[in-house]
Amino acid sequence: MDVEGLNLSTIAKLFSDETAAWQYLEQTRWPNGPICPHCGIVNHAYFLEPESGIRTTRTGDTSYRRLWKCGDCRQKFSVLVGTIFEDSHIPVSKWLLAVHLMCAGKNGVSALELSRQLGIAYRSAWFMAHRIRYAMARPPLVDKLSGTVEADETYIGGKAHGKRGRGAANKTPVVTLVERDGEARSQVVANVTGENIGAILHEQVKPDATLVTDSYPVYTKPGKDFAAHHTVDHGAGNMPARMVKGRRRSGCIATRWKASSPS
Repeated sequence: MDVEGLNLSTIAKLFSDETAAWQYLEQTRWPNGPICPHCGIVNHAYFLEPESGIRTTRTGDTSYRRLWKCGDCRQKFSVLVGTIFEDSHIPVSKWLLAVHLMCAGKNGVSALELSRQLGIAYRSAWFMAHRIRYAMARPPLVDKLSGTVEADETYIGGKAHGKRGRGAANKTPVVTLVERDGEARSQVVANVTGENIGAILHEQVKPDATLVTDSYPVYTKPGKDFAAHHTVDHGAGNMPARMVKGRRRSGCIATRWKASSPS
């Protein structure tokens, strides 16, 4: 589907059906298959068909929510997790229409106008407008990370017997970059190699940034392309933060992995 060619007329036809709106969002957010937000596994989840053919809420109303279950960590999720649409009872089709209206309006769109256009309560329209404006104010991912950037990788995919960490079997490697006092970005990779790591760093980090990593050799060659590259030896005292060449690594990536990893 050509996203740039969408207009109010075609959107109205496509998303008059709530199921079609959910499927469109899934295709847009997951072009390579569903991604589990709990363990990061890509395209290893299956769709949960409603037992009676129609999914209903606790009150008996029809629900168009499309649930998936990860084949690895066994957790359930939907395409709304981690988006501005999460934890909202407003239909996805109305959300998509609201996004189009606010992006297409040259002079801006008020909550009152959204309420009138979408046929919803003013409070709901006000809530939607604030979330959409928040998303619009976020810096695009095309902006590269700068300053001091920490890089590390982990292997996730639920509990499993055998080796842990680097070289673990049946695990998905995920590389995370964290900008000091800024944002964090994570990306699934097929294999942790110097070439793959270098491609991610060059795409996401400015050349004048200071790179902070551990002593894993895959970071050595890509690190030469940045203003400075400081390394941390995790094996020396096994400390979460350590002074290296006058710099201190906060260990914030390790903290993030601890909070999110099931194993």
